[in-house]
Amino acid sequence: METILDTLKLYEDLKGAFTDEQAHKLSDVLKEVEKSRIDALATKADIARIEGQITLLRWMLGFVLAVNVSIALKIFFMH
Repeated sequence: METILDTLKLYEDLKGAFTDEQAHKLSDVLKEVEKSRIDALATKADIARIEGQITLLRWMLGFVLAVNVSIALKIFFMH
């Protein structure tokens, strides 16, 4: 995914307040920060995989709960 930060415009904006080298370096740093932020976003595939795992966990939890309830019923009501 491409970054949406316009580094040239940022550089031009910063040139008045900083030296050329400082403005260039700061725009590079901000570009890297934005890139790392975008890289950390979840994709649709990530979300779909997590939803699948949640569905599986719900089924497993339901099964474990049903087994425990059946054991408890057998212990208390089937002497």
